[in-house]
Amino acid sequence: MSKLDDLEKKRNRVLAEAEKADKQVKKYQDIVKNKRTEIKRIETEIIAETLVQNNLSIDDLQKLIKDGQSTIGSTVYPGQTSQQNLGE
Repeated sequence: MSKLDDLEKKRNRVLAEAEKADKQVKKYQDIVKNKRTEIKRIETEIIAETLVQNNLSIDDLQKLIKDGQSTIGSTVYPGQTSQQNLGE
């Protein structure tokens, strides 16, 4: 066998390994995507169950979020004046 034959065999072997690794990457990307979708579904169930346990409706949740956002926007942190908070 010539050196050229050896190099071609090596190239073909490495190419096959790369293709196999590429398939594995795609497989694991699908697994990650599915797991993230499952996490979102579970988080949705957590929110729904929290609402049920606290006898809250979607309207109540939206109001709480809106109230929380306005409270966060008007919070004055230590070392900050209320005028700095307003961007003045």
